[in-house]
Formats: sequence, C-alpha cells, structure tokens
Amino acid sequence: MKPVHLLVVGDIRLHRDGIACILRHDQRFAEVSCVTSGEDALRTAAALMPDAILLDIEGEDVIGSIRQLAAAMPGVPVITLAIPESDDHVLACAEAGAAGYVTRDGSPDDLAEAVHDALRGEFRCPPRLAHLLFRRVFALRSGFPLPAPPSRLSEREEEVLQLLQQRMSNKQIARSLGIAVATAKNHVHHILTKLKLERRGDIARPRPGGLPQMHEPRVHGPA
Repeated sequence: MKPVHLLVVGDIRLHRDGIACILRHDQRFAEVSCVTSGEDALRTAAALMPDAILLDIEGEDVIGSIRQLAAAMPGVPVITLAIPESDDHVLACAEAGAAGYVTRDGSPDDLAEAVHDALRGEFRCPPRLAHLLFRRVFALRSGFPLPAPPSRLSEREEEVLQLLQQRMSNKQIARSLGIAVATAKNHVHHILTKLKLERRGDIARPRPGGLPQMHEPRVHGPA
C-alpha cells in the first residue's frame, strides 16, 4: 500500500499534536496534517486531499462530524478515536459513516492499524459488536424492530464504577484513569443510564458479592 496522507481532526491540541508526532515516525504515513474541528476539515479538504481522517473530538459533536465528513468526502474513511465504548454509541458512529474506531486504551500501533484496516475496507471490532451490527442490518432489511441488547458495563465503565463507589468526583476519576474530564462525565452518564439510577449518589460501595449497592430511600419514623 502506498504511503498515506492522514488528516488528524482534534479539539484538544495536546492530543492532536501528540498523535501527529507519533504517526509521523511511522513510515507508512507520507504526511500527517492537523486541524482543530470538523468544520476546518471540510474547509481544507480540497487543498489537503487526505487518504483517511482520524477524528478525536469530545462531546456530542462526534456523530454530526462523522456524518458531515463522510458525506463531503466519500471514499475517504473516517476513523474515530476514543469514543465511549458503549454498544449504542459505536453503532451510531458506524451508521453515521465511521469506517473504524480506536478506544482510549488503544496504542499507537492500534491507531495505525485501524487507519490501514479502513483503507482496505475492513472494520476491526469485537465479536459482540459484529453480532450487533448484523442484527441491526437484519432489522433494517426486515422491518422488524431490533430488541434492545442487555445493558452491561464496558471494562472502562467498570473501572469508573469502582471509583464512583469511592466517592470520587469527575476530575478525580479523570486524573486517576488519565482521561479527559468530559470523557469521565460521559462514562458516569452511561453507567447511571445502564444501572437505571438518577444520581451518582445512588451508588454505594459494593456488597461482598461484587454488585453495586443501591441506596434505599430513607423512611422517617415518628419523632
């Protein structure tokens, strides 16, 4: 495969420049360019002519950015970096047009391999996600509704849950796991949703069996 021109789109300069610096030492990449947002990528696409796009954006703009980039540059694979490892979010990224993804725990080699897998038309993912993708295709073709998969926590969410049980704040969780505060906040939101809880204070230290303990509502007796 010919050397690749990669465009890194990231809203955090330290992350964006760090990724570019690492991948520029990989001989498989002829050039690694950087922009700060999906809008910048769209404005400069004609001049940069990338072979692939690596998207590293926090918050709720990920799906919209994927959809815009995939529509504006058909044939240029978009690989998302560090998206939440929930099945629903990964499926939403795939449906928006993402050609691959790398988790927060991924290595520089994982980044490079994800890009080249996408350029070969391959989507590397865990077997569980592949199963969900096939079920989603069947549901779309058949018209039958897709049953909701059982909610279960990802490995990262399990780590965050343990820190929540220690009464850590989002900033403390982010510092402990080496992730962005916004990412920690997203993990907390997904955990509460999956456990059907309204507040983080509803999570207490685990019982001996290992399951999170839920606070029972207080009942005030007669004075």
